[in-house]
Amino acid sequence: MARGSGSPISEAAQRSSAHGRRLKFLGAALFWPGVALLPATAGLGRVMGFAVFGVFVVALALIFAGLALMRRGRKLTTGSGDAVLAGDPRPPVVYLRPFDSDTLGVSVVTRSLGWRYYTDEEQLATVVQEIGPFIAIGDPREKVASLGAARIYAREGGWEGKVLELVAKARLIILRAGTSEGFWYEFQAVLTSTSPAQVLLLTPARRSDYESFRKRALRIHGRPLPDWADVGKHKLLSNAGAIIEFDDDWTPRTLRVIKSMTRTPWTAPQVARLKLTLQPVFERLGVQYTPPPVRRARMIFIVVAFAITAFAFNFMILLNPPGWITDLFESHDEYVSRDPVAGPPPEPVVETPVASAYDTAVSNLQARLKETPGFRAALARPTTPEQARSMGSDLSARGMRRLGDERLLERAAIIDRLAGVADVDTCAALLTGIRSNGMEAALRRLDDADVTAFFDIVGDAMVAELGQQPAPPTPPQDEVTSAMRALFQTMSADDVRPIVDTFGNPRGVTNDVACQATRALFSHLPAVAATSRAVIVRALV
Repeated sequence: MARGSGSPISEAAQRSSAHGRRLKFLGAALFWPGVALLPATAGLGRVMGFAVFGVFVVALALIFAGLALMRRGRKLTTGSGDAVLAGDPRPPVVYLRPFDSDTLGVSVVTRSLGWRYYTDEEQLATVVQEIGPFIAIGDPREKVASLGAARIYAREGGWEGKVLELVAKARLIILRAGTSEGFWYEFQAVLTSTSPAQVLLLTPARRSDYESFRKRALRIHGRPLPDWADVGKHKLLSNAGAIIEFDDDWTPRTLRVIKSMTRTPWTAPQVARLKLTLQPVFERLGVQYTPPPVRRARMIFIVVAFAITAFAFNFMILLNPPGWITDLFESHDEYVSRDPVAGPPPEPVVETPVASAYDTAVSNLQARLKETPGFRAALARPTTPEQARSMGSDLSARGMRRLGDERLLERAAIIDRLAGVADVDTCAALLTGIRSNGMEAALRRLDDADVTAFFDIVGDAMVAELGQQPAPPTPPQDEVTSAMRALFQTMSADDVRPIVDTFGNPRGVTNDVACQATRALFSHLPAVAATSRAVIVRALV
């Protein structure tokens, strides 16, 4: 902890909760009108011209001023450390850190643009207060206490004794790594006076800072901290790195981070992750552990947004069909194509002795369509090859919704295997609909049975559309929501995120993200019940 100069916070400033409540109310009165005014600038731009820029600036000013006032109000309504200890008989959780770390990531702009309202320390406090009152030595230079741990202020030059007093009573000690001499005094004091089971170490967030800290800690502690390769992949807080715990002989090891998208609140994204990660610490200290609650409203919002996006995506597919379908059609009345699917039969050519499954399937689809009433008439209107390809692919896309559940489930299984052998661009095209030149190559890598089944399903869809075969009913929205919730519960957060991103902006994501979404979506379908699978594949088409 860095030494400072100045006087402690006065009791009047520390306990002015009434003033703090007024500031929070005033902040909310500025923040929410700013939020409401911001989207209105889009419509005002048509009638106000350049003047709308001033309205936009005013809206941002209201938002940032409101956030600052609400944060100031929260600080003023925070109780002092002495009052918290007096009102809670449990042994405290002591937070030892450099004073400079109190200001990391707490600016208005950082918090608002980061979609977070609470600081890292506040979120840490939310979790560890279940173990005991969260207490820290306050910086004597600050005029208002920082948010998070309740502050206790020591007299000038007397903070070392206060630290030793708190450490002696603590149930848990959390050290936030620093470089000041005050911190190294605290670090050594903790190592020599407490049990390893009571100590956690928050590492620096940047590699260079961690390596420098690691070298100094080795000289004091005598045992090397984990390598950055292990620490970097378990980063837990936005402005700190991983959490290191200690074995009975003070051997350090990194706590494995546990993530859960279904339990993460919007405004405090680290709380659920911290609570799940610290479960072994709760159990080791003998404190009752309850997992963070599932955020049902958040998940329902994501599922409904996904369903709406899927509907919009499929509508977009109808307007701009995938390239693999358009490649099948290059024929109209005045154009003779060399594509075996559309147009009059080509002139006899010398064929290889044994046709591949792909070539055979394409030829069979060609023959089937020629015998289907209405097929030639459906392609009679185009005047260019591109129009012919577009109308043919549109015919297949519209017909998919007319197929039964069994055919759609069979198609989903083939797409899963197809995504596994396709290149990234072609794999992405299976969801985004952006044309890829690698579809034929990917289809040729499938087993013969899959290739045949793939073109059989395409043919069934086209024939169903030409014959206006009645489509099965569209699943109700609540069934879609329930099915998607069941599917997401089989996935990790890393699998769900690319799916949400791709359906939210299929033309804006990279092919790598869209391909991850394709493989995650179709590979996890078999993990849900048959009824849910049928609802999902029906909703997708």
